[in-house]
Amino acid sequence: MIIGKLQFIEYSATKSTVTGRDYRVKCAGQRTVKTKDWLLQELQNYRKQHKSM
Repeated sequence: MIIGKLQFIEYSATKSTVTGRDYRVKCAGQRTVKTKDWLLQELQNYRKQHKSM
């Protein structure tokens, strides 16, 4: 059972359960990165922006 955001990123949103290959994301004007790295960075950015709320 997945309980939190970090577990979701770690176990569900990072790589294929069939091939074991990492998922990757490419944003306009940026290099392709592992989905795990991108999601963790975006979560960190979100938490910084909403820290005072």
